[in-house]
Amino acid sequence: MAKKLVIIGAGFAGLTVFHHVSAWKDWEEVDVTVIDERETFLLKPSLPEVALGEKDIRDITFPLRPVIESYGRFIRSRVHRIDPKAQEVFLDDEATVSYDFLVIALGGKKDFESVPGFREYGYSVCTDILAPRLHEAISNFEHGNILVGSAPMLSGTRLKDVPHLETACEGPVGEVAFMIDSELQRRGATKLALSATAPQKSSLKMLETKFTKHLKTWPVSMK
Repeated sequence: MAKKLVIIGAGFAGLTVFHHVSAWKDWEEVDVTVIDERETFLLKPSLPEVALGEKDIRDITFPLRPVIESYGRFIRSRVHRIDPKAQEVFLDDEATVSYDFLVIALGGKKDFESVPGFREYGYSVCTDILAPRLHEAISNFEHGNILVGSAPMLSGTRLKDVPHLETACEGPVGEVAFMIDSELQRRGATKLALSATAPQKSSLKMLETKFTKHLKTWPVSMK
């Protein structure tokens, strides 16, 4: 009898597991189910290009269902609970999915609300909702202060073999800062102060060196 593998999350991690397992089909029978609340895959590393108007959000998404159903089953739903003893996953409509093996690949959650003033003044390149809003803001930007930053990451500590990371790659500070600089210089903006901040101080020293050499138009600071 085929083993049941359930993958929660269809981002990079979830799809990587799915493609590896689908490659075993010639010598190992596995029933694979992938669960995600989205219908489309989002190529997150390209979101800065959306924010700067170089790509449309439609250029960096593709439908998940035809990819996953080429080998397994796709369920679009949120997961509300996991019962590890019964080996069941509980979905939106109270339906359950049983498993022999479970992969949890949900990624990180951005805690925007913990940043004072973010709701009123903040933008991000980390979601397909906020990146287009940032593009609109930059398109209408004339003068003022811009702060580009990322925040520390909180992660589980039960697994001793998992290394501690101050931050995940959920905010490409240098890439975004240089892209904003390039766009505003192209438009001839002059009344601007650009700042960057990140948990890794070593990366900030590198950025400050690059910025100081590259930028002559407006003040730059790294903290």
